[in-house]
Amino acid sequence: MRKRSAPSPIWRLMGDLSIVTPDGVAVDGLGTKALALLAYLALTAERVSRAELAGMLWPGPDPSRSKHNLRQCLLSLRKSLGDSFEKIIKLSDQWVALDHDVVRIDALEILRIDSGRRASAAEIIGLCRGPFLRALATRAQPFDDWLELQRERLDIATQRIATAAYESARRSGQTSQAANLRTILETISIAETASEQTGNWGLLTRKFSGRRARPLRRLGIGAGAIILVVLASIGAYHMSMDVRHVFDDSILGERKVVRRIAVLPFTTSNATTEEQSLAGGVTLGVNYALYAITARELFVVTHVAQARDLGTEERLAVAKDLGVQYLISGTVEVKEGVVRVFAQCLDAQTRTVIWREQFDRPIAQAFSLQDEITLEILKGLDIELNTAEWNRIQYLDDTENLHAWLAAANGVRHLIRVRKEDVEIARASYVRALQYDPEYISARRGLAWVSFLRVRLGWSRDPAAEILEAKNQLGIVLRKRPDDGLTKSLEGAILLLEERYEDAVDAGEFAVEMLPGSADATAVLAHTLTYVGETARALELINRAMELSPMSPGWYRWTKGRVLRLAGRFDEAIELLEQDLGASEPTLVHLAELTASYSANGNKRAAQRVARVIRRIDPEFSASAWLLHPRLKDPELQSKEFEYLSGAGL
Repeated sequence: MRKRSAPSPIWRLMGDLSIVTPDGVAVDGLGTKALALLAYLALTAERVSRAELAGMLWPGPDPSRSKHNLRQCLLSLRKSLGDSFEKIIKLSDQWVALDHDVVRIDALEILRIDSGRRASAAEIIGLCRGPFLRALATRAQPFDDWLELQRERLDIATQRIATAAYESARRSGQTSQAANLRTILETISIAETASEQTGNWGLLTRKFSGRRARPLRRLGIGAGAIILVVLASIGAYHMSMDVRHVFDDSILGERKVVRRIAVLPFTTSNATTEEQSLAGGVTLGVNYALYAITARELFVVTHVAQARDLGTEERLAVAKDLGVQYLISGTVEVKEGVVRVFAQCLDAQTRTVIWREQFDRPIAQAFSLQDEITLEILKGLDIELNTAEWNRIQYLDDTENLHAWLAAANGVRHLIRVRKEDVEIARASYVRALQYDPEYISARRGLAWVSFLRVRLGWSRDPAAEILEAKNQLGIVLRKRPDDGLTKSLEGAILLLEERYEDAVDAGEFAVEMLPGSADATAVLAHTLTYVGETARALELINRAMELSPMSPGWYRWTKGRVLRLAGRFDEAIELLEQDLGASEPTLVHLAELTASYSANGNKRAAQRVARVIRRIDPEFSASAWLLHPRLKDPELQSKEFEYLSGAGL
C-alpha cells in the first residue's frame, strides 16, 4: 500500500503570525519589509515582476534605489530561511515567486473554502484566528493600500464561511464548535464596528487580540487540502455546461457540436525580454486570429493566465476547467537572430498530442508566426477557410514591421488592465508602433481606445479634445476598415461618449454580429447597454462574454457587477465585486462600482470604507467628473448614481 505524503506545512498569516520552513521549523526575526514581501507573494500566487515588488514596497522617484532595496530584502530572507530559501522562493533576474507546492497559506485556504471547497468546522475554526497580518504597517503606501483591501476581503470571506459553518454545527447539535464559531463571528463584528468608527485598522487588530480571541489560539490546526497550483494562479471563472449549451444555441441558432479550443500563454526558453515580448505577441495574435473566424466550427475560449511551464496533467486540468477539447501551448526561443517556436495541440478527450510543430523564422519575420501557427491549428482540426475568413484571420497583421507589431501587442496587454499607469504605457506603445509604421491600423485603433478610457474614467483634463482625438483616429480606421468588427465596437464606444445612445448600440450590435466569437466586442456592448437601461440584454451579453473568456480581464466582472446593481440585484453585485478585492493593484472602476453597490444596498459604512481607498489612489476623484462622460440616458438614474458616490464621500 502506497504511503500518503504528509500535507505541506501551513503559514499562519491570520491572527498570530507563524512562518515555517517546508520541514516545519519556525522562522523568527523577519523584518517588516521581508514579512510584507512574503505575504504579497503568498497571496498573489504567481510570479511577480521585480519592478512591481520594488514599487510596491519601496515607492519613490528612483527605481534603481527601489530595486536595490528589493535585492537587499531578498538577501535578508535568504539568511533567515537558510537552506529552505531556494525551496520556498523561486526567482530570476525578472521575477520573484513563492512555491505554493511546499507551503500552504491559511488566508488562501479561507478564500478557497469561500469559493466552494469543502471544509470541516474544526478546520474553519483553526483557520479563522484573527485579522490578516495583525498590526503590520510598512509606511509604503502602495503596499499598505493593498494590505487594507486584503484585510477587508478576508474579513468578508471569514464572515461568510464562519456563518455557514456555525449554522451547520448548530443544526447538527455540535454545541462546542457552534460556540467557537459564534465567538469568531462576534469578534469580527466588534472589530468591524471599531474600524468603521475610527477608520483605523490598528484598533481593529487590538480588538481581535483581546480576551475573546484567546480560545481560538488553543484550537487545533486544520489540515486543509491543496488544490492544483495552476487553478490557484489563474483564478478560473466557472460556468455550468447548461449555460454553455444555451450559449451554443443562441449564437448558432440551432444545436450543433462546436469544438472548443483555448491557447495557453506561450512560455520562453531563456526568459529574456526579447523572448517574452515575442511570446506575448504570438499568444495574443493566435488568440485573436482564431476568434476572428466564424463560430461555425470553432469556439475559442480566451483567458489571461500567467505564462508558465505546465506538465501534461496540469494542461489536462486546465482544459477540463475551461471546458475545451483542444489546448494550444508553446515555447519561444531566440538564438543568433532566429526565432524558434515549438507549438503543440493537446486533445483533452483522447489525452494525446495530435500535432507538434517547430517554426523557425528570422527575427525580422516573427510577426508572421501567428498566422502560420493559426493555420496549422486549423489544418490539424480539418477546418477549411473561405475567402472572407482567410482575410479576417490576418486583420492583426496590417503591418510588416516587427517592432510595430511588438509595440502594439504590448499596448494591448497594458490597455486591458484599465489602470491609469497602464493606459499611459499603452498610449506610449501605440505611438511607438506608429513611429515604426504610420499605416498600422491596429495601433490607431488602440490609441482611440486609450482616449476613450481617459475620458470615461475622468483622467483627461480636456475631455472634448480627447474625444476629438479618438474620433480622428477612428476616422482613419473607418476609411480603411469600414466594416471591421473591432472597428465598429470602437465606434460604438466613442458614440457613447457623445451620448448618441441609439447609434452606439447599433454599432455595438453590428460588431457582435461581425465577430460572434469576440468576448471583447460582446463585453463592450454590454457596457454600452447599461447606459440606456437595457439591463436584461446587458446581463445576457456580459454572461456570454465571460463564457467566451472564462479567465477574462477584471473589467468584465466589474461590468457584470454594474449590470446587476442597475438591475436592483445589489447582493449579487456586491458578492461579485468583492471577489476582486484581492487584486494587487485595485482599479478605480472596480472600487467605484463597489462603492455604488454598497450605497445602493444601504451599507453606508462599507461604501465609505471603499471610498477612502479611492481617495488614496486618486485624491482628485469626484463623483461629478466620474459620471460626466457619458451620463446615463435616464436623468433620474443619473441622479441616483451621483447620490451613491457622493453620499460615500466622493
